[in-house]
Amino acid sequence: MVVVTENFHRQELIEIDHICRTHNPPIGFIYGASLGLFGCAFVDFGDSFTCFDKNGEQNRNTIVVDVT
Repeated sequence: MVVVTENFHRQELIEIDHICRTHNPPIGFIYGASLGLFGCAFVDFGDSFTCFDKNGEQNRNTIVVDVT
């Protein structure tokens, strides 16, 4: 089971994530936000979840300097 959220205040997100983590069995939690050209994601599948990086490629960050 997974809970997916967007557009919540920080404190509400912390509370929802806490409920998901303390549930038995733990519930996955995903938060996503799109803010124009900027976006972010937070994923919490609990302490027992292991993420394996498929290719070791570094994340990319880009700054948009002009839009025409």
